[in-house]
Amino acid sequence: MLLRYGDTSVECTIPASRVRAVLRATPLAPKGSPEELITAALALCDPLLTRFTPGQRVVIITSDITRYTGSELYLPLLVDELNRRGIPDRDITILIALALGWREAVVVAIAIPVTLALTLLIYYLAGYTLNRITLFALIFSIGILVDDAIV
Repeated sequence: MLLRYGDTSVECTIPASRVRAVLRATPLAPKGSPEELITAALALCDPLLTRFTPGQRVVIITSDITRYTGSELYLPLLVDELNRRGIPDRDITILIALALGWREAVVVAIAIPVTLALTLLIYYLAGYTLNRITLFALIFSIGILVDDAIV
C-alpha cells in the first residue's frame, strides 16, 4: 500500500486479513464559482438579513488569516448585500478576530509576567535604573520570547 503524505509517499504492507475496507476519495466537481455559491448562501440568509434596516450599525466578525475562511471572497459580497439593503459603508464595521490556541495563550500569559518580574527584580537587586534603551530591550526580548512560544 502506498500512503501519500504531502509531496512524498511511504510504502507499507498490511496483511490482507487485517484490511476491512479500502476507501477511495472521489473529487467532487464544484457546483459553481465561489461567488455564485456565496451569493446563493446569502439568498438563503434573506430572513436574517431583513432584520438589518437603514440607520443601524452592523458589525461583521471574521476570522484572522491564520485560519483560512475565504473572507476575501465572502466579505465583499456580504457588504454589497448590506449596501443594497440601504446600509452604507460608514455603518458597517468589520472586526477581525485574532486568536491564539489555548496552549500558546498559556505560554504567553505566563512568559510575559515572569519575564517582567524577573527583570525588574534583577535590576532592583543590582541597583540599575530603567531607561529608554533598557525598556526597549526588555520589550524586544519579550516579543522574541512570545514569538518563539507561538511558532
